[in-house]
Amino acid sequence: MKRLKLLAALLALTIGLAGCGKGSSPSSSKPEKKLDGDNMIASPSAKQEYTEPEDVTYMRLLAGEDEYRACVLYLGGSYEITTDVQKVLDSQPDLRQLWGFVYDIPQDHWVVAPDGGCDLYCIFPQEAQTTLFVYETSLTDDAEKPLQRGKQLYYSEDGQPILLLCNISDIVPNTEVELYPSTGEELVFSPFLSGENGHVVQADGVCDFTIYPEGDDWETTTSPWSLEGNWLEIYRDTDEGVFDTAPEDADRMCFLPTDAETEGDQLPLTASYITPYPELNVEEAELFYHDGTPEVPFQSNQEWYATFTGEDGSRYAVTLEDENTLALKFYLEGEMSYLSLVNTVYFARQEAMG
Repeated sequence: MKRLKLLAALLALTIGLAGCGKGSSPSSSKPEKKLDGDNMIASPSAKQEYTEPEDVTYMRLLAGEDEYRACVLYLGGSYEITTDVQKVLDSQPDLRQLWGFVYDIPQDHWVVAPDGGCDLYCIFPQEAQTTLFVYETSLTDDAEKPLQRGKQLYYSEDGQPILLLCNISDIVPNTEVELYPSTGEELVFSPFLSGENGHVVQADGVCDFTIYPEGDDWETTTSPWSLEGNWLEIYRDTDEGVFDTAPEDADRMCFLPTDAETEGDQLPLTASYITPYPELNVEEAELFYHDGTPEVPFQSNQEWYATFTGEDGSRYAVTLEDENTLALKFYLEGEMSYLSLVNTVYFARQEAMG
């Protein structure tokens, strides 16, 4: 009997497939030899018995109708950097019911970034006769090509799904996927979550089949009141790397109930951002939100989210990552998008602040 759950879950995907990048592209003739980005001739993969799951077959079919060349599923993540794919799989309570086939992906189709990662993806080409490479990447100072390709991490010609554990930063991806279909042009993309809404960043030719817990069916036990209280900075994620924060240098956040009446999506709290200057024995408190409405209040696959504009035009986003971890994200030039995210400050909940 067909799995009604799968068909019901995927039915929504047939209506628009809003998470997919533009799929159409000019075709090109198949090269005599499949080459990776460093002009290395790919060796044939060992033949294995493989029965394709219905889920994969159906997603390939949907993606092919609109000429997408790759399929991606964000499976969840870890709040700590890890190299343990199985641990991340086991930590996702609803994943087995939704996408049970990912638990049967063999370990020789697991790929882990050299530095580990926090995000787990399932990736497979739309066309089974496709050569797939995965590379590590690093950030450069080149504005036109900010990511530099490093060593090859994985190679296959079988077209089967892979699990990719990657990304230790909210700002810079650390892997790159390259596909060579038997027909059509090559496809290169880096799986990555948007700092704006927690969704997979759209890429041309890539269809995102992730079912996000939002919209009319979204349920959460978390409310904006979970922000109330004091928060102390613990580390920062910048384009220069991830750095722990010494307690004496830590910034603080404070959310207190507002005196004003609020309604609808208004945030019933006043937020202060406090920066210590120990050498001057003073503290500077910047009130960047007060008695107003978040400009883009919405619920996402993260617990709770709201955005703000400071008096100088700076853009901020506040995300409650879990019960005791808050993230404050900074954006450039009055924008708020994945490309303009430059800094994330993480805070731990405090019982009291002196």
